[in-house]
Amino acid sequence: WVPVVREELVPMNQKITECARCRDLQGAREILEELEGKGWANAYTYTNAVNAFVRCGDWQGAAAALARGTFKSMFKKGAGLTSGVIARTAMMKGFFECARSMPLAKDLYKKMEQEELAEGRPNTRTANTFLRGCLLLGAVSE
Repeated sequence: WVPVVREELVPMNQKITECARCRDLQGAREILEELEGKGWANAYTYTNAVNAFVRCGDWQGAAAALARGTFKSMFKKGAGLTSGVIARTAMMKGFFECARSMPLAKDLYKKMEQEELAEGRPNTRTANTFLRGCLLLGAVSE
C-alpha cells in the first residue's frame, strides 16, 4: 500500500507553514480543518499544524491536532515516523513556552523514549528543546 498524495495537498501544507511564520492561527486552523474534512491530512499536515499552533501560542490546539494525527496512525511508519518526532518536539516546545508545564513536557519525552523504532525516539533537536525548556522553567535538576 502506497499513500496517494493529492497535488493540492503539498501547497496547502506549505500554507500552514506560512501561517506559522506569520503567526496566523486562524488561517492554520482553517486549512487543517479543510484538509481533515476532505480526508487529505497526512503526517506533514499534522506536523505543520502542531508547529503553527505552538508558534501562535495555542498549545491546547497543538495537543489536539497531535492527538488526532496520532489516533489516525500518521506517525507510525516511513516518513511519518520522522514527522512524528518533529511534531512531538514542537509540542514539547509548546508545553514549555506556552503551557509552562514541566510535567507535560517530561511525560511527552518519556513516551517518545519508549517508541519501538529508533526513528521515532527523541533526536538531538528534541533533547536540545527539552534542555532549553528546563532552563526556561528553572528546572535545572531535571
